[in-house]
Amino acid sequence: MPASDDPGGGDAPTASAPVPDDQLWSLVIERSRQSPSDAAKIEALDFIGFDGGTLRVRLREDAVNIGRFLSGRPEVLEAIVERAAGRRVKVQIEAGDAPAAANEPSGAAYDEVRRLPLVQQALDLFDARIIDVQDHSPAGRTGEASQEDRSDV
Repeated sequence: MPASDDPGGGDAPTASAPVPDDQLWSLVIERSRQSPSDAAKIEALDFIGFDGGTLRVRLREDAVNIGRFLSGRPEVLEAIVERAAGRRVKVQIEAGDAPAAANEPSGAAYDEVRRLPLVQQALDLFDARIIDVQDHSPAGRTGEASQEDRSDV
C-alpha cells in the first residue's frame, strides 16, 4: 500500500500536519538525536512549558559552555524546534543556575587565540564566537610535572 494511503500518515510531522502541542518537547528530543550537534544543544536544556506559541526552556547547570553559546542565540533552537514540529515556534531560554553571560572571555590567552588565523577564519566562516579558552599544554596543567621534571622516569 502506498504511504499516502496509510491512515496513520507516518510519524514524521510536515508543515501541513504540525505536531500537537502536548507532544512538542518529546518530539524535539527524538528528532534532535539525528544530529549530534542538535542533540548536544537539546540535552543542555530542561523543558519548562509550551503555551502553543512559545517554548520555554532552562539551561542546565552543567551546560556552562553551550549555555553561553545558546543564551544569546534563540534562533539556533528555534530552527531545531521548527524542523521537529513542522511550524515556527518562538523559544525563550531562561538561565536557571547556569551562567547566561554571552560575554566572550578576556585576557592574554584569549587575545593570543583570537589572533590565530585559523581561529579568525572559523569565527568568520561559522559566525561564531569564542566561549572559553583553556590551556591544555603541559606547562598549563596544575599538579602535573612535565617530562623534564620527572626524575623517576
